[in-house]
Amino acid sequence: MHMLFLAEETADLLLTLAQREQQKGMALASIHCLRDKSEAVQFYLSVPKVSLAMALNFAAGFRSIAEFLNSSVERVQEVGKTTRSRAKDIVDFCNTSGVA
Repeated sequence: MHMLFLAEETADLLLTLAQREQQKGMALASIHCLRDKSEAVQFYLSVPKVSLAMALNFAAGFRSIAEFLNSSVERVQEVGKTTRSRAKDIVDFCNTSGVA
């Protein structure tokens, strides 16, 4: 079954989805507030298991990469809006790879 949406319907659908994500606390960080953090985003993307959405959230949620590297699993999970298991893998990588 193929569905065809008009541009206006697509925009309405995207707006609705974005509002629901925001209500659930799962909205992406605003691109506008990340303009000066492109290097940080690139760093976060170099860490295994970090998606673009997580990298954006890390850049918005941590004041610095050093703060990220010194964070607990719980804080990485909260800021990255991810599972505990994935946050643990990220923290473990940072602690064992010599990045931290």
